[in-house]
Amino acid sequence: MNKRILIIDDDHVDQKMMKKSLEKAGFQIIFTADSGEKGLEVARREKPQVVIVDTLLPGMDGHETCRQIKQLGPDDLKIIATTGAVDAVDAGRARKAGADDYVVKTIDYAYVIAAVQKVINEHSENSVEK
Repeated sequence: MNKRILIIDDDHVDQKMMKKSLEKAGFQIIFTADSGEKGLEVARREKPQVVIVDTLLPGMDGHETCRQIKQLGPDDLKIIATTGAVDAVDAGRARKAGADDYVVKTIDYAYVIAAVQKVINEHSENSVEK
């Protein structure tokens, strides 16, 4: 699948494993960043179609990163917020910041992969309807 995906996560093990899981699922164009600030730089330069952002980042947190990346556009940009723990308040904040989905990272990253496939499918369905 040729969707451009950006992973923003300060945990290098999570970042590497998530990238590996996405590649195993057939995604080929994957960029990474380890902070919100670097994620914004990569998003401006590479124009991803899907961004996966950890809500707990040093410096600019994932919520602010989400807000700023959403402003970059395009309108059909999809953002998935991730976290290592279930937190309903955090999920609400992520959605208010513009996240299209919110998932808890698990050891096999299955929920993250499913969320990426879901937002891509939703985007495809909406494009066909127009």
